[in-house]
Amino acid sequence: MTPDGFKDFFVGLVGADGALIGLLFVAVSLAPRRLRDPVTAPVAQAEAASALLIFTNVLVIGLFALMPVPDIGWATIVLGGLGIAYALAVGRVALAQRRVARPVARSLRRISIGCLVLCGWQVWAGIEVVRAAPGSPAGFDVIAITSTVGLVFGISRAWELIGLPGTGFLRALHVLRHPEHGLAGRHPAAGETPAESDDPER
Repeated sequence: MTPDGFKDFFVGLVGADGALIGLLFVAVSLAPRRLRDPVTAPVAQAEAASALLIFTNVLVIGLFALMPVPDIGWATIVLGGLGIAYALAVGRVALAQRRVARPVARSLRRISIGCLVLCGWQVWAGIEVVRAAPGSPAGFDVIAITSTVGLVFGISRAWELIGLPGTGFLRALHVLRHPEHGLAGRHPAAGETPAESDDPER
């Protein structure tokens, strides 16, 4: 049973997440070439799938939290476990790509780690909720935080899906070292793919 103090939060969370899922499908429709091109497809498809996975996790968890009877703890554990399985699958692909396309492997590894951390927190929070006494707020704070971070993660993946450069912490550090590149990225040099030109580790 969800504590009363969290019900309004989950109402707002479900509404925001539903809107973001709709915008994600708009982003997918704006990036058909990246999703089909053999060079960009592995990363673009992982970005779209990871965003949809996290958004769906947040939506289902929020809906379970608003139900009067079901235990949100078990739902959170199951959804987090599915997310971990997906993250490990993306990590496996990243390992396979590192010898033939290092920029692709780095992007996939970043997506894998992000999903793994978020879904790992979800599983831990779900376990705390299951172990707590009925009506106890234990674990709900972590679920609320990971759900909020999940929305930000999904928005970031959708932003990169349509071909725009990352604007996160790593990009900011990269610009501090190479201000000539700017936050908007730089144009790829001859023979360089867009993924390589935007790679902060170059």
